[in-house]
Amino acid sequence: MACVNSRCVDLCRKKTCGINSVCKIVNNQAVCLCIPGFTGNPSIRCSKIEPVKVCPINRCGPNTRCFIIRNKTVCKCLPNFVGDPWKGCRKQCSTDSVCEIHEKCIQNICQDACKLCGMKAICQKIPMQRPICKCPPGYSGNPYKRCKLIGNCITNAQCPPLKPVCKNYWCLNPCDRACGIDALCRIQGVEAVCTCPDGFTGDPSVKCKRMNCRHEHQCKCNNDHDCPKTLSCVRGICVDLCLAGHKCGINAVCQMRQHKAICICEAGLTGDPLIKCVPPCYSQQDCSANMACIEGRCVDLCRNKICGRNAVCKIMNNKAVCLCLPGFTGNPLMRCSKIEPVKICPINRCGPNTRCFIIKNKTVCKCLPNFVGDPWKGCRKQCKTDSVCEIHEKCIQNICQDACKLCGIKAICQKIPMQRPICKCPPGYTGNPYKRCKLIGDCVTNADCLPITPVCKNYKCLNPCHHACGIDALCRIRDSEAVCSCPPEYTGDPLVKCKRINCRHEHECKCTSDHDCPESLSCVRGICVDICLAGHRCGVNAVCQMRKHKAICICEAGLTGDPLIKCVPPCYSQKDCSPNMACIDHRCVDLCRKKTCGSNSVCKIVNNEAMCLCIPGFTGNPLIHCSKIEPVKICPINRCGPNTRCLIINNQTVCKCLPNFVGDPWRGCRKRCQSDSVCDIHEKCIQNICQDACKLCGIKAVCQKIPMQRPICKCPPGYTGNPYKRCKLIGDCITNADCPPLKPICKNYKVPKSVPWGLRY
Repeated sequence: MACVNSRCVDLCRKKTCGINSVCKIVNNQAVCLCIPGFTGNPSIRCSKIEPVKVCPINRCGPNTRCFIIRNKTVCKCLPNFVGDPWKGCRKQCSTDSVCEIHEKCIQNICQDACKLCGMKAICQKIPMQRPICKCPPGYSGNPYKRCKLIGNCITNAQCPPLKPVCKNYWCLNPCDRACGIDALCRIQGVEAVCTCPDGFTGDPSVKCKRMNCRHEHQCKCNNDHDCPKTLSCVRGICVDLCLAGHKCGINAVCQMRQHKAICICEAGLTGDPLIKCVPPCYSQQDCSANMACIEGRCVDLCRNKICGRNAVCKIMNNKAVCLCLPGFTGNPLMRCSKIEPVKICPINRCGPNTRCFIIKNKTVCKCLPNFVGDPWKGCRKQCKTDSVCEIHEKCIQNICQDACKLCGIKAICQKIPMQRPICKCPPGYTGNPYKRCKLIGDCVTNADCLPITPVCKNYKCLNPCHHACGIDALCRIRDSEAVCSCPPEYTGDPLVKCKRINCRHEHECKCTSDHDCPESLSCVRGICVDICLAGHRCGVNAVCQMRKHKAICICEAGLTGDPLIKCVPPCYSQKDCSPNMACIDHRCVDLCRKKTCGSNSVCKIVNNEAMCLCIPGFTGNPLIHCSKIEPVKICPINRCGPNTRCLIINNQTVCKCLPNFVGDPWRGCRKRCQSDSVCDIHEKCIQNICQDACKLCGIKAVCQKIPMQRPICKCPPGYTGNPYKRCKLIGDCITNADCPPLKPICKNYKVPKSVPWGLRY
């Protein structure tokens, strides 16, 4: 609808539009517009816009070229490349020399040299050299065919319980025949540690012998080894030092260990047992971030706290609280959902006084309230009076517009601080400034006048010399004023009358003042004299001339300087001239005056020569034509996925996978492979693409990551089965939380048939 005489009227009702076009109200007028996807004259007919046919992204493999032939996609290998262009082409070769440094010529195709490595072999990449295949530590054989295990292990994890240590690639038990008779053996690291059992003494590497005394404190000894570990040898007798009075700190107790008295804090306390033992905490600040201080002890309250999906348990104010993970929101006790990123409108996509929205992933521009117009170009304030407009605007056709738009032809707009601009006729013009200003007289400046009347005064063209000088006087115009002077051989007042000098020779002329002599002579002692001939001195390269009865010094032609001292050439180099002049034969010359340059270029003096240069922001041949430098179009940040390359083609963003990578480049590309050897240590070759090895883990399985090795899939505690397919629960439960109230204890992954007595009440 349109607003006509304060009424809403459907102007489109009587408007006839062409085929594939519709009528819309634009700026209160009925206008025909082509429907989306069509173009042409909307008053006659709009035709469908044919889509530009472009090769599908990543339809062809690496090192190929894509064509559209008869509406079909055709892939071809690049020159000197062979292979299947749909999958990817490789460089054609006969020797390794034409291949890249990391490749070898395999079956006339340059391929990754690591492909030659055999089973279990590793590929060692050397800077600036071709990679070589090697058997890893613990393996031997031909690395280009197969590497075999030297012994039966590489790490302790591969050994059985009876031979738990891997040493020199063989499983063994360090305790075999390592200790003496009746001695105990335990493994520490990969070594055996021998000790005598309680009630025995001696050298555990040779033999441990039983003590023969009836009471420990009656045992005689020579050293601590003759006593049990709970006693110490003091003056030949085994003694309990704690009972003998060894002192400990507050809340600490004394214990005998390894023949020595030591102080330890009581259960649940911490600190220096020789001074004082205290509770582990008094407040949460004394505990780690994931612990709470309960009755002086740091307790993990989150252990039994169940939080919702995408939430974690945190200790806050000594209480276990569920919180959503960063980037998630919702009820952390039930479920947290991912916070969708706020989609931001492109900068400057909409015009001034508009609001930008993202609706269904498309940019939509709308005018602000009380504004009208095209929101893509800019909206103007809607109005009925000037009062709602800005200080520099007026209400014109119900839209706030620049008040200067009301000024007529030849009028000027005068802007006044804190007031609305006003239209005025410029000096020399009159009329209505809101319609048209007309010239008052003949002229505004001298340029508007003819040579006969060359001066503009009070908007009239005139000649200042008209009736300005006396009889026989000469007149010339200087700064729009008349200047009168007597001609040569005449004297007198040029404003009244000039009279001829009647003496035969100028130097014989008698005079009373300079006005009685020609301008080339001066009145000296009653005689007209040429002062230059009388010996007036000038500087070097200067000459003396008589002007208006006075002797003046001037530099010789082409020289400059102080004529009373010395005259010199205007220049010796270009530095002595202005930037637009060159120094030629010691004179500053405008060489650019006759230099013709191309469009969008200017002439500049460079190294004393006239040169044409493109103006800033333009490039090309400055003698012919300079074109505007188009701004370099940069790919939007993070528009493409990982392992991709972003290109701007025909003003559109195009994402492509890097060489030897495949996948959807808008989301991310993965490394192409045939075996695990070309993948990173945490990846495996799955369907010819290097992917996270943890993707192979089955349902309920966990992925265990091992340093410097590929991750392995395992069933978690309480589960069994094939971890690469599915792990199943061994029994009924894993923790007490999985048990019903009547059978609340989980033991050996099963709910006991009877409830323990201690839990019945």
